[in-house]
Amino acid sequence: MADFFQRNLPHYHQPNATYFITFRLAGSLPVEIWKNLKEEYEQEKRNLATRHSGAKLQEERYNLQKRHFARFDALLENDEGSPRWLAEPQLADIVQRELHTLSPEHYNLHSYCLMPNHCHLLINQQDIQEPPLPIDGKH
Repeated sequence: MADFFQRNLPHYHQPNATYFITFRLAGSLPVEIWKNLKEEYEQEKRNLATRHSGAKLQEERYNLQKRHFARFDALLENDEGSPRWLAEPQLADIVQRELHTLSPEHYNLHSYCLMPNHCHLLINQQDIQEPPLPIDGKH
């Protein structure tokens, strides 16, 4: 069962889960392009739901998710005019050091790819002890 907690945004935490995370620099993808991509994805999901159900719907949603991620990633890689701070060795070193600093206390870092304007990382939380929740139940 996923734990739910909320700070500024809701968080769902699957215990012992593996996560693939992408984070990007502010300005690396214009807001309008990001919104259009998201709207296209949501519309395609709705279209799938009208044509498929059950296991076939799940398979098609998975394939759609992969195609959506590929489009998103291609837009990030075509970084013309995008901030490229992570191409600066001093800044890339800071990010790299921090990724390793949090492992293994908060996650097990399997791999990561640091690019000029974004980063992909693969982590898991197998055998990571959750800190106790504060009395108010929020982190």
